[in-house]
Parts: sequence; structure tokens; C-alpha cells
Amino acid sequence: MNRKIPDDARVALPLPYRDAVFSHRRHGIFDEVDVDVFVDGENAFAVLHPRPVLDYSHYVPRQQKLGLGPYKKTLDVIDRRLAKIEDLFPKAGTILEIGAAEGGFLSKLRALRPQLSLMAVEPDRETDRAREALSLAHNFSSIAEAIDAGVKADVVCLFHVFEHISDPRGFLGEIRQVLAPRGRIIIEVPSLDDPLLSLYALPVYEAFYFQRQHPFVYSGRSLSQVIGATGLVVDEIRPYQRYGLENHLAWLRYGRPGGDPVLADALGSADQAYKAALEAKGATDTVFAVASEP
Repeated sequence: MNRKIPDDARVALPLPYRDAVFSHRRHGIFDEVDVDVFVDGENAFAVLHPRPVLDYSHYVPRQQKLGLGPYKKTLDVIDRRLAKIEDLFPKAGTILEIGAAEGGFLSKLRALRPQLSLMAVEPDRETDRAREALSLAHNFSSIAEAIDAGVKADVVCLFHVFEHISDPRGFLGEIRQVLAPRGRIIIEVPSLDDPLLSLYALPVYEAFYFQRQHPFVYSGRSLSQVIGATGLVVDEIRPYQRYGLENHLAWLRYGRPGGDPVLADALGSADQAYKAALEAKGATDTVFAVASEP
């Protein structure tokens, strides 16, 4: 079977990757046996083909399908994210989070910076009540609504949203319309430099890693390239390791997600040192990009 991206499918790739040379990485992804994964020559950008069609009106997150919610709560995801990027938020001004879900991050940010005016974009109506309880300045169901309202935010942030977007250029174009002069955009995505892929090359993890709701998978290098191709300036790429030694040892031992509480208890502070070492090397499961207008 011919394993390559058809020329007519290249037009859907973000710049500058439409002319890149891709190699076939694997056949089959999580829950999709007939989807192929292709990577560019620097192993910095991956694309799924054929692109799976996902109905987000009936979307069930993978962690929910696999029952990983309780484990994820032990990771303090929102607190650790905020600690990693709190220096990027001003003491006063307007913050817009795209894909705010229940508003957990905005709630934590308010406690840290009470003078900020907080706004959300979230199409999921089932989480409306949770966001409304936060008394946000605005609670939009789409970026288009925020544009129509004339919003100008000092910081626009989106966490684990950009990798779901099939038209990154158009999406960033919308975001720029709600960005205030001298404002910044903070984007967090899963990274192709994930150590279980880049350092351990664990086959069972690779089969789990690629999933239908992520048509493109970025590294810090490719994220910078894609953002820069729209005319934005990438001010910083910040590697961030979410999962620690306990999680990785569990993958190596059991070949599954969810960690191991016995390992977590035994490792103690070694987990934090391990994450710091991976971040220093740039081999992380997550990466932030900070961008602004030229």
C-alpha cells in the first residue's frame, strides 16, 4: 500500500509545511485503525491522514472514556500550569481564555491577580453554569461573538485547544482580532518531543499517543514555525513537563496510562527533579508558545 500524503491533501496543511517532505511513521492511531501518521524530516511536526472527522457536539474526552479523571486530579494540572506561566500575566488588564471549560484556570488566576478582568470563550453549553458562577466579565460561546462585542484582551490564552484546530492560520487570524495592541497570546499544546516518544521510543505509548482529535501534532519548533508563518512574532517557546517519573515508570512497567500510587509514594521529590531535568533538555510532553503582534 502507498503510504504518503496525497498532493491534494497538502493544501490543508499549515504553512510552512505544505511543501515539506514527510515520511510515514505509523499505521493506526488510538481508536482508529485506518489512519496514518506522517512526520516531517526534522520529526518536529506530525499530521494524520486521512484526517478523521470529529463531531464535537458528541465528543467524549479520552480521559473520560478511559476513566482517568481521578488520576488526573492528583496531578494538580491547573495549579502547576499557572505556576509555570504566572509571570506572563499582568497585574491588571483583560484576559480572555479560549476553551475555558468549567473556568478552573480563570478561577485560579483571579485568586492570584484579583484586579484582572476575566473573559471566556467556550462552545460547550454543559459547562455554562460553572463559568457563570465565576461572574466573568463576559462568557462567549465563540470567538466570533467576542469579535462582534469588540473585545480587546491584553492576554489571550488557550490550553490544549490549538492541536484540535484544522485551520491554524484562520484560527490565529480570529484571535488577532480580539488581541489588544502590545498584547500577547499564550498557547499550550502536547509536544512531539514527549520523552516517552523522543527518549524512550516506547511502541505501546506511541500507539496510544496519536489520537483522532489532534489532526496536527506540534513540537516547540513546529509550533513556532506555524505561528510565525501567520505574521505573529514568537517571543518564547517554554518547554513544560506535565507527567513525571512515576507516570513514565508505570508506562514502562505496565504499558498503560494512569500512573502507580505505590511508585508515586516511593519517589517523593525525585519526581520534581526528573521533570526539571526534562524541561532543561527540552524533551517534554507539553510546550508553551508566547506570541505577539510585530
